[in-house]
Amino acid sequence: MPIACSKRWAWPSSKDRTMSRPGWPRPSSFLGLALLAFGVVGQVHARDALWNIVQGPCGQARGNAPVFPCVAVDARQSMRSAVLKDKKGDFQYLLVPLDRVPGMEDPRLGRGVLPNYFAQAWAARGFVEGAAGQGIAREHISLAINSSVARSQDQLHIHIDCLSPDAKRWLATLHPQRFRSGWKAVRPHFKGHRYRAHFVVGAALEQDPFHSLRQAVGGKGLGHRSLAVVGYGRPGLEGFWLLSSRADETRGDRGEGEEIQDHRCSVLDRERH
Repeated sequence: MPIACSKRWAWPSSKDRTMSRPGWPRPSSFLGLALLAFGVVGQVHARDALWNIVQGPCGQARGNAPVFPCVAVDARQSMRSAVLKDKKGDFQYLLVPLDRVPGMEDPRLGRGVLPNYFAQAWAARGFVEGAAGQGIAREHISLAINSSVARSQDQLHIHIDCLSPDAKRWLATLHPQRFRSGWKAVRPHFKGHRYRAHFVVGAALEQDPFHSLRQAVGGKGLGHRSLAVVGYGRPGLEGFWLLSSRADETRGDRGEGEEIQDHRCSVLDRERH
């Protein structure tokens, strides 16, 4: 059974657009404590800090009880992940596997051996909405993994946060139909960095993005790639942009999937006015 801080907890659903919904974690309940925990971790600069957290109190929790500093843990074999509040930004959360998965370079990713972590991260976007106190349109939500060059932790973690205005404008120049048949190079580049993109149709991430990318580029060098997912929603078409860049420090590109995100979530400022 899922373990979390609420007795009626489940992965928050973006279909429920109110903070008053029982079972939605209220950020005020543990945001300060989680930030404090991550602040201490950040000072240590330990690349295994996330792994130690999910292996420690979060991974060892039993029953329907709080699992500080995680806001949710699901130890079922089909899930095996935890959600934590990141220290950066008011709205950013991380989805972290409970099993040892160092990063993009892990050969098990995308082979059906491990859970579909991106699908879980997308389902957990309700935590971002909960922190914001309002629903957020799917096209404003992004999931991102940094390459081995850009990351600070050697435990896979998916950043769940708002899409940046720059990335939204960039994606608006792309036509989903052109990218439905497979991964293609994107023009123009984003912030001078070269991306490949693939568009998949569906309200949920039934296809594992790791599998899609592995099929396109092979397993060699995956550790030097980023992988990001952005929701897409238009009348008559729901889906996702899958995005990947490759670290190339000669071009000043560290393969930072997180660069498409806005940890201020400035889209909320516009939606509130």
